[in-house]
Amino acid sequence: MKCKFYYTYVLLSLKDNKQYIGSTRNLKERLSKHKSGQVIATKYRLPVEFLLTSLAFETKSKSSFMD
Repeated sequence: MKCKFYYTYVLLSLKDNKQYIGSTRNLKERLSKHKSGQVIATKYRLPVEFLLTSLAFETKSKSSFMD
């Protein structure tokens, strides 16, 4: 079942010590994709560490205000 909310999350690259901010409906699946190198934005910045998740938002545009 797909979650009806979007979550904004922050990752930290342990390679370059920079943060990545993203949003998703399925946080567990998205983090798995980041860690396995399936996301272009973080593929060459692995390993990444999960820092935090913000509140859930009803729409993707509302969740993206932090990006």
